[in-house]
Order: sequence, then structure tokens, then C-alpha cells
Amino acid sequence: MHVQSFRPTNETSIWTNLKIEESDSFQFFNCKYVGVKGKDYSEYWYKLPQIRGTLFRQEVLAGRDVEEIITEYSKKYGYPEIHTRYLINKQKE
Repeated sequence: MHVQSFRPTNETSIWTNLKIEESDSFQFFNCKYVGVKGKDYSEYWYKLPQIRGTLFRQEVLAGRDVEEIITEYSKKYGYPEIHTRYLINKQKE
């Protein structure tokens, strides 16, 4: 990762630095998606639901098929499938 060649970092520190960036260049959506201020985004981005972290606890996910969870969470909670997959994979780390 290019940023890590300058100093140790992780996704949380990058996200935090974008939030405190003084030029106010970014806008933030639920699910930790980041956009560029001044760009027009579809209503989809403004309607992304808040993620309920309790749904991604290891004991909730254990023994379940990942694809079934992704489909269920997308239909039931409106979570983007790519984000659900990402969060499940993070739990496996």
C-alpha cells in the first residue's frame, strides 16, 4: 500500500484522516463509504443503512454459509453485498 511506505497505517487511520482533512474535500456515507464533495451522488448513497455490528460477531456468523449471509443481510437490512462480504472477511482475520 502506497500510504504505508511513509508510515504504518490501517483503514481506520486513513478514514479518520479523511474525516479531519481541513480542505473539507470529502463527504461521508454510512457503511464507511467516502465520496468527493461537490459531486452529485444518486439517492442510493444517502439511503445506505447504518451497519449493526452485532450482526457480524463471530458467534453470529459461525457455521453459516457466507453467500447466504450476504444475501440475507442485503435483503433484510439493505446492506451492500460487497460491504457485507468485506466485513465477514475482516472477522476471519
